[in-house]
Amino acid sequence: MRTSIVRWTLFAVAAFAPAACMTEENGAPEELIVEMDHARFSPDVLDIRAGDTVVWENTDIEPHTVTSGVSSTSSNAGQLFDELLQPGESYQYTFSQSGEVPYFCRIHEAEGMRGRIVVGSSSPF
Repeated sequence: MRTSIVRWTLFAVAAFAPAACMTEENGAPEELIVEMDHARFSPDVLDIRAGDTVVWENTDIEPHTVTSGVSSTSSNAGQLFDELLQPGESYQYTFSQSGEVPYFCRIHEAEGMRGRIVVGSSSPF
């Protein structure tokens, strides 16, 4: 009897785990926040789905940029976005394709202010 209860519990957890991991119950696009403060992005790595929007908010007392690319010397720096945000300002970008998008702050690049958006499929299955 105990074995069947354990099996049923494991089955129930496995069956409903994907639904628990979804960010929206109905699969609708989400708006996710990345804060910019003390020469860092928080969170610095964000997993989203295609169609989701990321909003970068400068909660610091100094300006920051949110610039797509690995570094200011890379050939694709700023190709998707390159915005200067003063304290209290925000910028949003909707990601439509799967893949990884690195980004950085041009002002605090030497301090290692970098982040990465990991865009998965928009399908919940």
